[in-house]
Amino acid sequence: MNVSVPANPVNYLALQLEEKEKKLNRREQALNEQIVQSSAALHSNPLIVMMGSGIGVLFLLIMINYYLDFRRRREERMYWQVRRTE
Repeated sequence: MNVSVPANPVNYLALQLEEKEKKLNRREQALNEQIVQSSAALHSNPLIVMMGSGIGVLFLLIMINYYLDFRRRREERMYWQVRRTE
């Protein structure tokens, strides 16, 4: 005994939708694998690690320079204020 539903537009659209969903799931899985591979390659590349470290060090030096300039200007301002009152 074989039971089936006669073909109609709704069944055909549902079948197409299922096929498209399977295709999208395969593409998503392939993209996820590609992302994992590229992120592993990114972290293992010593040039990128060195460049990131260099940028971090430069940022730190710039921040220290701004702090020291601020402190020097504040001290100069205090020095000139004391000189004016003398």
